[in-house]
Amino acid sequence: MDKDKFIKAQREGDTVEILSRVFSRLYTIRNQIIHGGSTCGSYLNRQQVSDGASLLLKVLPIILIIMMKNYSDDCTWGLPFYMPQKED
Repeated sequence: MDKDKFIKAQREGDTVEILSRVFSRLYTIRNQIIHGGSTCGSYLNRQQVSDGASLLLKVLPIILIIMMKNYSDDCTWGLPFYMPQKED
């Protein structure tokens, strides 16, 4: 059923639905890697991980360009979470 919805979205040119499904699959692969469902040296999901990495290598620069072109002074994405912040 899910495959049929994807094929229908392709046929109708529903870009939002297509990208939503693709990024949902990438998120699943990410979870498998981060949470141990896909381990170092494992042969499972290697093709999906490779395909996902190839796709991200092509898509991320485009996303960054879109973000930079649409930046404005009133645009805020908040502070990054990965670095500790000193409190004043």
